[in-house]
Amino acid sequence: MISEAASMPDKLQALISWLESNGGNSISGSIRADATSYGGRGLFANGSIDKGKQLIKISHQCLMNFSTVMAHITSWRSDGHVVNKAKLAHSRGEGDSITTLYAKMDIAQLQSLSSFQIVTMFIYLENQRGSKSWWFPFIDSLPPMTDFQQSPLVWKLHDDARVKSLPRSTSIHCDKMFDRFNRDYTTVQSFVHGLEIDREVYLWTWFCVNSRCLYMEIPEGHDKDDNFTLAPYVDLINHSPREQCILKIDHTGFHVLTSTTYSENEELYLSYGPHSNEFLLCEYGFMLDINPWNDVDITSKITPMLDNIQVDFLKSKGYYGDYTMTFEDISFRIEVALAVIIEDDNKMEQNRRLNALLNGISDGSYYKRHSSKILLALFEALEQELDDSITRCKDETVKSLYTQQLRIVEHQMLQLIQ
Repeated sequence: MISEAASMPDKLQALISWLESNGGNSISGSIRADATSYGGRGLFANGSIDKGKQLIKISHQCLMNFSTVMAHITSWRSDGHVVNKAKLAHSRGEGDSITTLYAKMDIAQLQSLSSFQIVTMFIYLENQRGSKSWWFPFIDSLPPMTDFQQSPLVWKLHDDARVKSLPRSTSIHCDKMFDRFNRDYTTVQSFVHGLEIDREVYLWTWFCVNSRCLYMEIPEGHDKDDNFTLAPYVDLINHSPREQCILKIDHTGFHVLTSTTYSENEELYLSYGPHSNEFLLCEYGFMLDINPWNDVDITSKITPMLDNIQVDFLKSKGYYGDYTMTFEDISFRIEVALAVIIEDDNKMEQNRRLNALLNGISDGSYYKRHSSKILLALFEALEQELDDSITRCKDETVKSLYTQQLRIVEHQMLQLIQ
């Protein structure tokens, strides 16, 4: 993994020097990287910063994505066939056994990999090369594996007992990540079959990419999931539900601009998306103290109330499953499912009242009188389950997940009673 010899400030200074030595990059003197009060690193304002100011610009050659990785790998071919040559930096670094491996890689097979697989494989291999790699200053600045230890995926991969105490929805999310990781690891290991891929080191690589990928259209990608890039130094900006910086991409590179004003020593933030703490913990290994996107999934409570005809109807309309609620709202999907239960009609396609709700013609007030009783009984049972889980739970991280869910359930119960 990343080297331990140099301190993190030294590594970040080396990263800045690397960016400065490669044309087209700029980092404003109005910001600095520093340790945060809650652990890890972040970017902070050195003084007052106005709205709409450009803080960072990273050239396309210094972005790590499907296109630039393909250019770097194929640049070592003896036939001179470089894919995406315009994305290739002026220097490739020194040759070694890994670059010999690159030279033998089949272009068609490389292009068959997903963006995630090719980037994780590339970081893994370039990390083995150490300072011989042109990308070394960036790779050496990536966070250590300890930053991701709170992710339930790490617990599951290491047979940690805590994974058995997770809320059901968190466990489902963790299982999906587990499948994704194993699929990517198996694919990469199969691709470089002559070289053994260390599972633990690949896990670090996998988390680095998963936690640092930013949206960017990749023309060579297979689907929307391939549209991402890693952007050196930009990846130091931490997440907040409220966006405070905006990203802009043009032919000159990747830009970060302020969307609000900043005071001296104030931390800069990006919004990674409308993610709950459950998502943040699983995917990135952290949670927020206050998160408006926290939700409770009650799918497992509602689906047993449905008969086969109701299930088929909901599936045909795209409203089966994913029944969630936040502190502020009960989702429309829940309203629809409960309306179907209340109607108990075998001819739902012809049911005017139900279709008026689905088509936005009715506000569903008829159903709410009945659905409130169903929800109140459901919430009372769920409240007791969550209370019991909190009492039994010994791990503070897992307990926090249950506590956040309980807060939402209790608030929604209060709304129904009032």
